[in-house]
Amino acid sequence: MPQPILTRRAFLAATGLGAAAMLAGCDITATPTGNIAPTVTPRPSPLLAGPYTPRMLILGETPGTMALPQPESTPSSVKVAVYYPSSLHSTSPIHLSGGGPFPILLFAHAFRSINAPPSNNLLDRDFTELGTIMFHVASYGCVCLVPDLSWAPPPGSQNEFSSRASVLTACYKYLLDSLNATLFSNQLDLSHVVLAGHSTGGGGAVNAGPMLAGDSHIKSLSYGLVAPVEGSIFGSRNVRNLVVIGSSWDINQDADPMQAYTNSGTPKTLVMIPKASHFGYTDNLCPSDNSCSRTLVEDVDGGISRDAQQHTAAAYLASLVRYYALGDTTQIPYLTGQRIVEGLDTLGVNGIQVQSNGVTLRPSPGPNLP
Repeated sequence: MPQPILTRRAFLAATGLGAAAMLAGCDITATPTGNIAPTVTPRPSPLLAGPYTPRMLILGETPGTMALPQPESTPSSVKVAVYYPSSLHSTSPIHLSGGGPFPILLFAHAFRSINAPPSNNLLDRDFTELGTIMFHVASYGCVCLVPDLSWAPPPGSQNEFSSRASVLTACYKYLLDSLNATLFSNQLDLSHVVLAGHSTGGGGAVNAGPMLAGDSHIKSLSYGLVAPVEGSIFGSRNVRNLVVIGSSWDINQDADPMQAYTNSGTPKTLVMIPKASHFGYTDNLCPSDNSCSRTLVEDVDGGISRDAQQHTAAAYLASLVRYYALGDTTQIPYLTGQRIVEGLDTLGVNGIQVQSNGVTLRPSPGPNLP
């Protein structure tokens, strides 16, 4: 499992808080309360790892689990990577930490050519390539599900977005009808849902919104789009509670984060990461120095390291979850750009640009919700 993105001691030292850094040696902790995320003293930077120990299982591979059934489509079942906050002392791979209920994040991964790396050509493992980001989000008390979409139609297909959306909604129904009561011991908060996606997966997340908005169990929907492709949002003002992450450096995969931000409703936030590549958000599709052009994915070389790119995206997705799904209003300055996430400069990330509209003290409900 990846190490925490930035330890409390390292963060406090990096931000010049010497006395607090000394206190960090005593292991500053926070106790989760209800549906509000714990905060970190002295500043609630989302770059810090959260208070929970994150783990991962794969539905359909981990003993005692079953893949997502799809009786009316092909394939008939789909494996799903699940990142969840676990008990620090638990020996069971499927035991959630106390302190729930935990909201959920449903993530649609990107599409890549069958000839692209990893070199062993395990195309059906792309759904496990989001570990760095998903472990971080899960550490704040969120259960993140990433279904295998390697079989889904490629970009440009008629149903490139709808097919991915149907899997995300099926994941939600699977949790609601079965897994919450069995695998997760009724510790999931299925009323707060985050729909997220990378590249073509961003369009899938957006299309899943209307499918879930009418479900009486859901109180709020929010969206996290990472380098969404052109056309992910077709001028729908019902797509709100949104964080879009992208880069002007990303030019080879039809990514258009500005279009997604412009076409959506409010509240919304746009985060532009200088010199970020398209596939650098994943764990292994680009090398650690982010020289993606040397691999078989069609991408530019990132001007920052792969780790720095992933950690920056993870921080802002964590901020999205903490604010919209957990009600943590300490994240407002990060989502409005009033404060840039502390510690990014130590990773070599400088010049982050943040735009926002409508982010207020009280998170609003999702599309079509009162």
